[in-house]
Amino acid sequence: MGGGAFARASAEDHPTLSTRRMSPQIYGQLKGLCLERLCSYFPRGTRVVTLTEAPEKEDYGDIDFIAAHRSLSAFNCVELANHLGAAGFIHNDARRAAFAIPLHGRRMPVPAVQYRQAHTTDPKMLAPSKALTEEEYAQIDFELVEPDVFEWRVFYASYGDLSSLLGRIVHSLGFTASDRGLWLRMQELDDSKKPPHPVNLADKDGTVLLSSEPERVMQFLGLDDKAFEVGFTTLDQLFQWLGECRIIEADAIKTKRATSHERRRETTRSVFAKFFNEWLPLHRPDMGVTSPAAHDKSGQATCESQLADDAASRAKLQIRRSELVQEAIDFFGKRMEYESKHAVVVRLVRATIVESLIRNLVVAHTGKNDRTKLNEIVRDFRHFTDVNRASIGVPEGNSGELDIPALSFGVRQTAVEDKESELWKLLGTREVANEGGAMQTEYFLQDEERVGKFVSESWEEVKGLERNRAKGLTVRDRLGCEPLAEI
Repeated sequence: MGGGAFARASAEDHPTLSTRRMSPQIYGQLKGLCLERLCSYFPRGTRVVTLTEAPEKEDYGDIDFIAAHRSLSAFNCVELANHLGAAGFIHNDARRAAFAIPLHGRRMPVPAVQYRQAHTTDPKMLAPSKALTEEEYAQIDFELVEPDVFEWRVFYASYGDLSSLLGRIVHSLGFTASDRGLWLRMQELDDSKKPPHPVNLADKDGTVLLSSEPERVMQFLGLDDKAFEVGFTTLDQLFQWLGECRIIEADAIKTKRATSHERRRETTRSVFAKFFNEWLPLHRPDMGVTSPAAHDKSGQATCESQLADDAASRAKLQIRRSELVQEAIDFFGKRMEYESKHAVVVRLVRATIVESLIRNLVVAHTGKNDRTKLNEIVRDFRHFTDVNRASIGVPEGNSGELDIPALSFGVRQTAVEDKESELWKLLGTREVANEGGAMQTEYFLQDEERVGKFVSESWEEVKGLERNRAKGLTVRDRLGCEPLAEI
């Protein structure tokens, strides 16, 4: 929390607890004292540790502790607050809390008071009192984690900004470092969030957990796990270790996420900013944040040159990302899981793009332009369309193009789930140059004329099938008809 939790918290009829940054001496004394009290509170054998702070800090805003236990019942916030001798506590959720401990370390003679963080959007929440306590306190942050992620959580949250540093390095290469482990993000998941065909794809469907074992992750990244275990006493040692990461790529580092969280890290997290803005450019000149663009006679950067540089950078990054995907799924033994999930994701994304492309056909052939009715008919085709696709080979003189499929359509009598929709088979792709000359993927409907014919002749039937699905029977079951012949 950075040591400011109680400054933003309130308790009715109680002053705001005055928490201040701690000197290294006070920090060391309270760390040992609170660790001893935490260990005596939890059952014997419970692992409790203090997170390692970033080196060379002149003072400290809080002290972070993590404990491993499977049962949430092992953590009673009120009991723990009084056992620690806290003046107040903030119960964040079932696993996390913050405690205000007197700087002198002696237990409070009265029970701890529960404080709640103020939210400006909730008028019922009390604003922090303007009155401050005379006594000063230290903020103690505590988190209870499951034993199987304990080692990873200690690694991930150590040295203050390690999680942010690793996250920035790996993100544009298709990985996510979270408090659960290192994840692989499928390219299709990232693409699904972009125009012109955004897809409502859940992150869990497009990611694979690679590992929650710090040693394995460090080995994959090319980081010395033995050096990490020994520890770092200076920022330069930490940066030297991190700078050995084998997947640090200039194009990936330069690609920033345009989020408020990212901008805040750049300005408020000194270790994060020093590594990327100072240490890397000095020790790895190829890792500068920006590359010089060509200039015209007036000294202005030429748009064409910048676009070309950006396009080349993106192409290089995509190639490297594809290489690392294959390396990662083999290194961590995740190929079967990846390929199984990837096949589903590809089909789901492609089917959703097809749905956006056939909307105009539905309007043209049904006359339905109302958004709700239009969405309903498109959904009906998603669930009840049967597509058979057979390659008829590459036409003569069409060198370099993909096989052109022969398509046939039918109406299914049993609905399929969204992830099993066969609409994806209707999607065609080609690479085209945009205005800046960069190549990008363009999507189109295979055999649009025949797709339109199918929509025209079948929309009423699929609409009826969808509506009757809730009744537990199909239109054809009710009428005793034979299945519709393929067009």
